[in-house]
Amino acid sequence: MLARIDRVNAEIARLSEVIETLLEPYEEQLQQAESMPGWGRRAAQDAVAETGTDMSRFRTGAHLASWAGRTPLDNSSGKRKGKAKSKKGNRYLGGLLGETAV
Repeated sequence: MLARIDRVNAEIARLSEVIETLLEPYEEQLQQAESMPGWGRRAAQDAVAETGTDMSRFRTGAHLASWAGRTPLDNSSGKRKGKAKSKKGNRYLGGLLGETAV
């Protein structure tokens, strides 16, 4: 059992090195993301992987939040108010944002 855990840990370390190598061109963006409170290296890597580095496709921060599914869904008509659910969005980025907020 311990040998199996060692193999898995070795594989994780190898994959982490591959990820670091692939993200070398984005080091500046990663450092900016890491500077936010609650964010570490892994969260920064995940955010860059999910959104890319070209933020021009999101006109405002609200558009990015909506794309991530972190904005409330308005479910009302006149005086009737329905249950407010959150939007479907990028579940990986939404989960990352929720985790780093905590």
